[in-house]
Amino acid sequence: MTLQKISFILVCFLIIQKNFFAQYTPKNNDILNYNQIMFEYPAINNAVYYIFFIAYNKSNNDTADFKVNLLMQYVDSSSATLISDLKFATRYYWKVQAYNSKNECINTSPTLNFALMENPYSDTLVFKHKQRYNIKNEYKDGLIWCDTYHCAINRNGNVVWLFPIIDKNFNNPQSMRDLRLHNNGTISFINDSNIYLINKDLYVLWNGANDGKVTKKRAENYHHSFNIISQNNFYTMGLSFKKIFNNNVTDSMDNYLEDDFIVRYDSLGTIKWLWQYSTYFFNKSFYNKLTPEKKKGYIHPHANSISIDSTEKFIYLNLRNLSRILKINIKTKKIVAQYGEKLSADDTLIYETNAFNYAHDVKYVSNNELTLFNNNSEKTFNKTNKPLNCLSSVMHIKLPAIKSDSIKTLWQFYTNFDFLSDSCSTRFGSVDKLANGNYLVCSGENARLFEVNKNKEIVWDMMFFKKRSEEFGFDKLPQYRIMYSSSLYPYYYTYAYNQHANSITITNEGTNEDIYLVTFFDKKQKQVLMFKTSLIQPNNNFTLKLKNHQLITKYVIIKSLNSKIEKKITTK
Repeated sequence: MTLQKISFILVCFLIIQKNFFAQYTPKNNDILNYNQIMFEYPAINNAVYYIFFIAYNKSNNDTADFKVNLLMQYVDSSSATLISDLKFATRYYWKVQAYNSKNECINTSPTLNFALMENPYSDTLVFKHKQRYNIKNEYKDGLIWCDTYHCAINRNGNVVWLFPIIDKNFNNPQSMRDLRLHNNGTISFINDSNIYLINKDLYVLWNGANDGKVTKKRAENYHHSFNIISQNNFYTMGLSFKKIFNNNVTDSMDNYLEDDFIVRYDSLGTIKWLWQYSTYFFNKSFYNKLTPEKKKGYIHPHANSISIDSTEKFIYLNLRNLSRILKINIKTKKIVAQYGEKLSADDTLIYETNAFNYAHDVKYVSNNELTLFNNNSEKTFNKTNKPLNCLSSVMHIKLPAIKSDSIKTLWQFYTNFDFLSDSCSTRFGSVDKLANGNYLVCSGENARLFEVNKNKEIVWDMMFFKKRSEEFGFDKLPQYRIMYSSSLYPYYYTYAYNQHANSITITNEGTNEDIYLVTFFDKKQKQVLMFKTSLIQPNNNFTLKLKNHQLITKYVIIKSLNSKIEKKITTK
């Protein structure tokens, strides 16, 4: 995709977002890949409430019959309704009626229809899941984004959003990494060494250039981690190889350094920042640590995660095979701190610790704190090809603020809590600290997903399996990383502009609390007034009464502070 096309798509997407409130969604004859749907329809002046009707058809020849095939009707005070748990491979019809304060129907929408595509992941002959822990009052309902599974699931393990198996590039279950939903409703992931930003309907909004400008090869080989900080700051990692001179006369094999890099793109795909492993961090004392693998002479630090702090001043880079975390100053590109195992006498610029070993998913939390999944695997294996002395764990650590301090383990949970899964994971794994204080964990290769509270009680878990063949049956389906979202619509809102009452009502239709900024502009597009709402809870609204001097403005822009999505009202 050319940069011009990328730019055009992004501009179109912003236009669609700003005008989306005026459209019926889902659109007529839509085919959707998700069964949690926000139905939206134009707000009707003087409407006090709306009745939403949805019906299904039993065959493709059926037409809308809301008396015979009515599935549900729902009363809502606003012009949007969130419906969950619709059935895949089914067609539905829907319409809306608006009522005034006298309970009189003042508007009936046209009847629209849509269908949900088939869900291949619901085939129990191929995919299965098991659950043991499910203490519902100890966790918040929502979605778990599973990258290897190509799906977002609910707490019962049922698919809510899916990436269909329609493209050969997406068939390899190990190819997708870092699947996540962002505050503005977009979805990002890595697949087959490419990075993508899409909307929930699978339209590509942006993808990495992958043109070899950094590696000087055919591709950039993106891997492991894709972080979107804002609509103009996209961070990811790539990979090239650099030949390292070998002066060991007893070992004539050429050595090649796996030369990872971190790159930041803007929305047009322009490289805005670049950090290269070999330029800023390589010490030959690491050679002895990395070469015992004897992997055709490759030196393999294995960078597997990046995390940017809330101020976008520092990047935390995890090097799995060195059991080391680097703290990089983004402005200077210098490594300001290192944490992990000391490898040689001259390895002095490090806060030494053996608390973690071969870690995954190092993630900045706040106040100099990190979470990580500690695989804790060793290089020595026993006869059954299992690592010796391996007990994986979830860790929440506090980094030292001054040189005399040491790394502190604030909280740790070991994965040997029952006998349903292996207590050791040699690779993969992730930790997501949730708003309620719980930890959502992907325990790596042993394929266990679980949520654990601060008291170290398992409150939810899930295991997925995929059938390899008739001969071998079902095998574990490990995830690389999992992420949480409260729904497909965490930050979503509508507004109603009432000319008669001189008011604007903002309704939080999303599943997270939010704050809104209301800005008034005059005919010369000059800002004349700004108002920030209080924190509005889901399914609640706020009405702003307009004064006379506000009515002479040309237009008003409402902005969600969490999603950054703006909507425009023309007042005159």
